[in-house]
Amino acid sequence: MSRSDVGTVGVLAVAVQLDLRCALAVLAAVLRPGWHFAFTTRMGALLLGCWLRHGVFLRDRHYPPVTRTIASVYTAPIYCWVMRKIALALLLLVPVALSAQSRAKNVVLFLADAGGLSTIAAASLHAHGEQNRLFIQRMPHVGLSDTSTASQVVSDSAAGMTAIVTGQRTHNGVIAQSAATVRGKQDGEPLKTILEYAEERGLSTGVISNDSLTGATPASTYAHVNDRGKTAEIFQQVFAPRFGDGVDVMIGSGRPGITKALIAAGLELDALGTQHDRPILSSLDQIPADARRAIVLFEDNTFDVQAAVETAHRILSKNKKGYFLMVEVDTHTNNLRAGLDRMATMDRVVERTAKLVGRNTLLLFTADHSFDIQLRGGRFGEEFLAGVDEAQAKSREEKRSDVRIPSVRMDNGHTGEPVIAAAQGPGAERVRGFMKNTDLFRVMMRALGWKELGADGLHASCFMLHA
Repeated sequence: MSRSDVGTVGVLAVAVQLDLRCALAVLAAVLRPGWHFAFTTRMGALLLGCWLRHGVFLRDRHYPPVTRTIASVYTAPIYCWVMRKIALALLLLVPVALSAQSRAKNVVLFLADAGGLSTIAAASLHAHGEQNRLFIQRMPHVGLSDTSTASQVVSDSAAGMTAIVTGQRTHNGVIAQSAATVRGKQDGEPLKTILEYAEERGLSTGVISNDSLTGATPASTYAHVNDRGKTAEIFQQVFAPRFGDGVDVMIGSGRPGITKALIAAGLELDALGTQHDRPILSSLDQIPADARRAIVLFEDNTFDVQAAVETAHRILSKNKKGYFLMVEVDTHTNNLRAGLDRMATMDRVVERTAKLVGRNTLLLFTADHSFDIQLRGGRFGEEFLAGVDEAQAKSREEKRSDVRIPSVRMDNGHTGEPVIAAAQGPGAERVRGFMKNTDLFRVMMRALGWKELGADGLHASCFMLHA
């Protein structure tokens, strides 16, 4: 066999090998994150192999005998049939792979209680001396969410959070029950929450709050009651989940209030936990290293939220199916300095969490309602809250709830303007423009690739978001 014949045979063998290897490589590429570039280049290589075959070998029939023998095998109908089937299968995989790669494995929902636009702007000025310095103000996808309820323009945390985690609106004071509920008098239909969807599908779930764990915001993810004040009933539902085995990780404050409410109901906190094999711990250090579930109930709200998030992430991420985690920080600014400090702290937690979780996690920040704080003045380079401590002391002395300083006016109450929704990760692109608070539930559901079920168990036509 001549040197040119050897070279031709070698190129032919390389082309055959290229076809098969590229077919397998493309299949592997579409099944892993970041496959788009690999898919394009490897499909190009596959097509190049086919071009070499048809463009070079089939046009020239003047081959020596050995080359013609190999070429006859390579161009045989059965070989071409197999390669066509492989190419067709790969093409059919593309839309499936595209859909899978756009899904989130995990969702972390950050909820700033009363963290409206003015609170966020004031926190940036307070913490950094400049506008737009918070991480949440620089997240890649930002929209505005309204905060109305089923019957009122201005929401409380119960109705506000219910809308976000169930996709349906209810009335103030009602925890994850329908608008048919009469607060404190009549139960409505229980509304299935994003946390319950996660439990149903075998994901791990977590709730963190520097408010009471039975407060309206965290309670709306796992409980269903007609009045947010029913603390004992709410806490008992921790141990009687409607789906799955209940919230896996709960970290928050409220131990004194919960203990008191349970005693009034004839129950005892630690005994209740022991009865259900869920001991009620009092610090993060008490959580065993190999734990997959934990309840930590603090005496007050001064615990380290960042450490709590890291602990929850460590536990929840052991589940290969993924997890849902809700983190609430109380950012009410009835105490201006304390509230803005908490907002700035929360922003740092969001930023660190964004670095902690993988690219397969949807990070969503929003608020359940806004608060009556207005920026009225101030100069760059000067202390933003100058005179606030004296002004608040004077208000207390005069038994007033409002505060006036040159830069800020605070009237102690909720307000009804839209709040920010900011997101990054799979599905974050759906956060944009003016949105309903109920849309945020659907952002999370679509990111996870799930469909909402109606009361009749059928798929609800819920996905009215812009695609």
